[in-house]
Amino acid sequence: MASLDSNTKIPSAQLPDEINSSASTNLTIDPATGIVIIEDIIQLNPITRSAAYAISSLADGMMAMLSDGDSTVTKPAYYAGGVWRYFDDNSEVPSS
Repeated sequence: MASLDSNTKIPSAQLPDEINSSASTNLTIDPATGIVIIEDIIQLNPITRSAAYAISSLADGMMAMLSDGDSTVTKPAYYAGGVWRYFDDNSEVPSS
């Protein structure tokens, strides 16, 4: 377990390169402020549209990089109201 320094921060030498859940559970970041700040680029690994719709625990606000499975074209999408929608035009993502 990492210790905190005098500024209540984890020293960089103790930060892991990767964080994995040891069980089949979600990894949750839950700061007291309710805001998570990412200071660099986020890379979303693409999944197919059908795989996105097959997720059993879909919830509004989820984001993914979706592909049609047949091409190298991927597009960012978000889940809301029971469907995946593309960010660029708010159109519904077909399930297959």
